[in-house]
Amino acid sequence: MSQALTSARRLAHLLVKLMPVAGAMISPVLATPLNDSGLSACYDASGSLACNGIAGDADSYPRQDGRYGRDAAQGASVLVKEGNGGSGFDFSKIANDGSGVAPSTPLGTGATDWACTRDNITGLTWEVKTLNPGPRLNTEAVVWYSTQSTTNGGYAGTSVGGGCSHVTNCNSEQYVSQVNTAGLCGHNDWRLPTPAELRGIANMSQSGSGVSDSVYFPNMQSSFYLTATTSAVSNTNAVIVNFGTGSISSQTKSSTGYVILVR
Repeated sequence: MSQALTSARRLAHLLVKLMPVAGAMISPVLATPLNDSGLSACYDASGSLACNGIAGDADSYPRQDGRYGRDAAQGASVLVKEGNGGSGFDFSKIANDGSGVAPSTPLGTGATDWACTRDNITGLTWEVKTLNPGPRLNTEAVVWYSTQSTTNGGYAGTSVGGGCSHVTNCNSEQYVSQVNTAGLCGHNDWRLPTPAELRGIANMSQSGSGVSDSVYFPNMQSSFYLTATTSAVSNTNAVIVNFGTGSISSQTKSSTGYVILVR
């Protein structure tokens, strides 16, 4: 059998797997480190429309987000999760000492209190913002700053600014340093997320009240969060994600923004 024919058959097999399954009325969930959008609703020109899988694709508004993927599987009660979370998301709580803890574990400063959230789909672990005075206080806003010349786009940003009471110099690099020095959840490799990583925990079905999961990501602001990425348009700007709407944009590195770290 030729290599070309073998590749063609493999591609055909993959396409079959990606097609909607008539029996389940949803497409199968693939083992991939990507989150779904959280959307489970469908729409036509007048308003909402039933999200009923392949049967619904006979209408004039086919192939809608809400009919496919992990969110559709959750809606059909066929999605198996390691932890919990809204829509197709799958999160677990991690304690200050790095151990896994029960979903009912409260947020706190004790060794076995909840402090971080693991995304069981992507494998990433996120800090959880707090209401306690300290660097992780949810109201601390910093300016974008990075002295890493290989990743800052040729412009480090502003080293002093923001609106902080507990972050040294009130910039993002100092915030990362303080969290790593503290060894949050037993680790010291925390960093700012990429735009795709940060956007990946936004549940777009909650856009009316902010797009963060209120159970596993409490105390989030419905506002702009900084990413590690310098804008491709101007190296004086950094890419941000709006956790009020889920939109991605950019702002000057001297402007303030909130931070949530990942590892």
